[in-house]
Amino acid sequence: MFLLTDGGVLMNECANGYGTHRWWKLTPDATGSYVNGQWTRMADSNNGRKYFASCVLADGRLIVCGGEYSDTSGSNANDDTSASEIYDPVANTWTVISPPPGVTQIGDSPCCMLADGRFLLGSFNSTASFLRDPATGNWTVAGANGTKIDSGSEETWALMPNGTVVVPQCANHPNAEMYIVGNDQWIADGTLQADIVEASSIETGPGLLMPDGRAFFVGATGNTALYQSGATNTAVGNWTAGPPIPQSGNKPQGAKDGPGALLPSGTVLFAIAPVDGISANYLSPSTFFEFDGSNINSTNDPSNANCPTYVGRMLLVPTGQALWVREDNSNFYAYTETGQPQNSFRPVITSSPNSVVRGATVAISGTQFNGLSQAVSYGDDYAAATNYPIVRITNLRSGTISYCRTANHTTVSGSATVPSMGVATGAAVVTTQVAIPGNVEIGEYTLVVVANGIASQSVSVRVR
Repeated sequence: MFLLTDGGVLMNECANGYGTHRWWKLTPDATGSYVNGQWTRMADSNNGRKYFASCVLADGRLIVCGGEYSDTSGSNANDDTSASEIYDPVANTWTVISPPPGVTQIGDSPCCMLADGRFLLGSFNSTASFLRDPATGNWTVAGANGTKIDSGSEETWALMPNGTVVVPQCANHPNAEMYIVGNDQWIADGTLQADIVEASSIETGPGLLMPDGRAFFVGATGNTALYQSGATNTAVGNWTAGPPIPQSGNKPQGAKDGPGALLPSGTVLFAIAPVDGISANYLSPSTFFEFDGSNINSTNDPSNANCPTYVGRMLLVPTGQALWVREDNSNFYAYTETGQPQNSFRPVITSSPNSVVRGATVAISGTQFNGLSQAVSYGDDYAAATNYPIVRITNLRSGTISYCRTANHTTVSGSATVPSMGVATGAAVVTTQVAIPGNVEIGEYTLVVVANGIASQSVSVRVR
């Protein structure tokens, strides 16, 4: 599942254990409800794939690269394909793109959208990494001033407020490394105090930046870890042990691949299941917990959680709910937390037109439009970050809620206007281009900007 910038959820259909060419879009209803929304069949992709690198770009398109399993050879196979393509939600079309030069396998490689809008792609079978420039479509080798220390296989990558990418290494656990964007360099980034990687499978769970600036990582060993960036963009960060994951009876629990989401209140929702240290064992059932920054607290489970964690997907949507679905089950659930976001977490609108024309595109500016975190994590098999602004308008007469497509989120750096895809951007002013739907009612509206499920204070706008 992926959150498009018009508020819709794009989902790849799975059948017989494999990804298909079929894609669907969930559109919320007139009250803004995803639970009561409607599914619409969208254009087929060129290939069916399962477990792949992906990201929503600053222009609103979706890039997908590779696939541990794919049908590029004519049948679903464990081929670690390098086939890549981009979905354009405006044209509803898929376009094949070239993988990095010389790369014949991408598979389920880890990835991360950088703050400057470039797409960072790792490798599951080497220490190589690559950057794709959305402006040119060209790939370049990342780490020209220091290649990646460890293979990207099974790793979970997290974008930090200073623009660096922190990576607990899997094959070289319990060590970590960091990508410094400005230096185009990978460096060693300390050692975790509590090992979160299952040695036999080198699996681990999700990792998410929290509002307090720490990143929280869920392990496959019964351990968790917390990371705080260093004093400068190039300084080594600090690792501390997080709280242990509650056991199931006398069995340890963890996430051998599995979803997590940062909820609007600042807590992390994640799934765990029993672990036994055996590589091929992916045990059931999954149970759900929230980490509040200090403690791990149990919460209720969806009724279809009798599964290993790796089959689950989670996505944060603009209502603040976390959607949960399994790759082998057609039932969807929405989790609504009891907590509320602090006002300091909210986006702030500083510039917005008082009057707009249906079908027009306008600019809206403000702070914290990219949210405080990428907000959705899983590991190497599923990347669906939501750190971009979503615009929602509500008709004051009818109460009808509509979403407006956003694209090309930018900020000013020095004398240049650059893409804005960072996290926790503070006082930096971000401008996004907002397309007003051509079919909305004429009248008076309130408008909010939503980032990671958290809405700004509303402003008034007249739709003409």
